[in-house]
Amino acid sequence: MKDYRNIFFDLDGTLVDSLPGIERTLTATLDALGADPEKAPPFRPLIGYPLETVFSRLLGEGHPGIGAASRTYRSLYPDLGLRETYPYEGIREMLEALSAKGKSLFIVTARNERMAGQILQNHGLSGYIRSVRGEREGDGRDDKADLVADVLAGFDLCASETVVVGDRRFDVQAALANGCRAIGVTYGYGTREELAEGGTAVLVETPAQLADLLQGA
Repeated sequence: MKDYRNIFFDLDGTLVDSLPGIERTLTATLDALGADPEKAPPFRPLIGYPLETVFSRLLGEGHPGIGAASRTYRSLYPDLGLRETYPYEGIREMLEALSAKGKSLFIVTARNERMAGQILQNHGLSGYIRSVRGEREGDGRDDKADLVADVLAGFDLCASETVVVGDRRFDVQAALANGCRAIGVTYGYGTREELAEGGTAVLVETPAQLADLLQGA
């Protein structure tokens, strides 16, 4: 694999397993709004999307409570979801090794930027990460391709020296839209088929395989 200087990681489903905390917070949010969580679509396929998109799927397109649901979720997550998020086995060691090799490591996520930073800090991972770019309430930029473009431009990085790692189709699409290489991880919340449909990407099955691939770069 080419020697990439810059590595953009998705967070949920790529570096951390956050499903239990997200499911708990989504359930509490729907309960708070008087919606029946048992009648909602499955949560897992929605992880990685912006909150407004998530609640559009859960409540219905154009539902008047989408904005309130997003605000409620943000208020509940620190107490309900944050403590149920854990790095996958071997992730800390991988980030440490990549950092020692001089790689520039970034987080690019649809998750709230402040919460993403808090997760990294809670698990002692923030010291390996050069910058976190996530959802900033009110800035109107929640498309993953736009977030990748922001980081490339903001740090004056060359796309041909950058690889994007993620578990969903839009991670792959964001990489390719910006001229970056893509690595899809199949241990997260997307499927192998979804990642393949997103475009040309190297696929890895486990965090250990990801570490081997990136450390060999």
